[in-house]
Amino acid sequence: MPIGPPFAPIVLAGNTPAGADPARYSLSNAERLTRNTPRIGCHTSQRKSPGRKSYTYRSHQPPRRTQTPTLHHLPWDTEPIKQPAAMQHSANPPSPSSQPPNPTTIRPKITPIPHLRTIPKTPPPDHAPLHPLLPLLRTSTDSSTLPFSHPMPSDPTEPPTRLRIWQQNLNTSLIAQSSLLNGPHASKWDIIVIQEPYINFLRNTSASQRWHMLYPTHHYTHPLQCTHVVTLINSTIDTNAWKQIPYPSSDVILLQIASPASKCTIFNIYNDCNSQDTLTSLDTFLASNMATICPTPNDHVLWMGDFNRHHPMWEEPWNRHLINYAAAQPLIDLITTYEMVQLLPAAIPTLQSVSTGNWTRPDNVFGTEPTLNAIISCCTEPALRGPKTDHVPIHLTLDLTAPRMNSEPRRNWHEVDWDKFNEHLNSLLSMTPPHQKKPYGYRLL
Repeated sequence: MPIGPPFAPIVLAGNTPAGADPARYSLSNAERLTRNTPRIGCHTSQRKSPGRKSYTYRSHQPPRRTQTPTLHHLPWDTEPIKQPAAMQHSANPPSPSSQPPNPTTIRPKITPIPHLRTIPKTPPPDHAPLHPLLPLLRTSTDSSTLPFSHPMPSDPTEPPTRLRIWQQNLNTSLIAQSSLLNGPHASKWDIIVIQEPYINFLRNTSASQRWHMLYPTHHYTHPLQCTHVVTLINSTIDTNAWKQIPYPSSDVILLQIASPASKCTIFNIYNDCNSQDTLTSLDTFLASNMATICPTPNDHVLWMGDFNRHHPMWEEPWNRHLINYAAAQPLIDLITTYEMVQLLPAAIPTLQSVSTGNWTRPDNVFGTEPTLNAIISCCTEPALRGPKTDHVPIHLTLDLTAPRMNSEPRRNWHEVDWDKFNEHLNSLLSMTPPHQKKPYGYRLL
């Protein structure tokens, strides 16, 4: 319905009583524009007339007249947009009009950039890149559909002779650690290597009775140092087959497992983003204790942890803005000096940023040449990341023998038929002579 002149009275149809003056029951345009539109800080009042509904109006301010926004004419809007043939969506683009466009109907035009590709709204085919430098990263919970995840079952069914290691950064979250240790997958693994675990006010972490807990050597002797790593060993592994090697830091844990054929030393490492102290102490320790760590050439050495370093050896090309060669050089020097090999393949991210969703690679796994030959699988499992953490777990399976405890069989009391049990118990008690009460004062001489 047209509004009419700015302040012309408009009669409300159907609200005028019979025989009454229509002007008395009419609203001006100003009142109609402000009806039921109270403003904060403005005085409003209610007006009610016979036979009409109440309405709200402003009594002390004139109404604002709304106008259609006018777009100023830009001279280049009348020029045709020259696009390359690959960017033209139509074979016969419309020719520009000879008359200048109406300023009230002109719309701004978007000029595409020729050297960039447009991201489609619908998902492209499998493994089709969205950008020449960006491969497709899908957010499916099925780990088999992720391009950076190697096929590996979430429930390992390998023989118990294989050594299985789970590595993950838990962001000091109790929820993340409880979800991992109490979930259905953790019991299938032999060793869990954790960076940034949950530590309570008593400087203890959380675990269940199926795990042996290893803290850094400085955990209790240096209370001012923050503990950034813990290592958990499954209780099914023989305690005589492993030991912890002292290390003078709260950011590194050394675990050595002795098998009949060789030894395997596992370094659980957390390297701070803004410091090189951990890498410096690691270099000093390895230089003086290599005979203890790797006594024979057939022994295995593993460096597992959150190194917080970005380098083209393991990062994707689109994360080149994160690469800092000066910060990563001490780690590269250690890898070269001790002839370590990167076990987790390159271009497999391990962290998804919470704010941007970008995938990066701060976590890594390095090992010696014998360890490379013993690898069965080394991959990530984004589907098992868990809550309250942005790091995905790294699963490493080695063809090494982990000595096990000889578990004694236990009775399953949940499967007992208690009716038959009571019947058999009564038959045994009936053959037993009744108990005779000893007289008062009886004493065995």
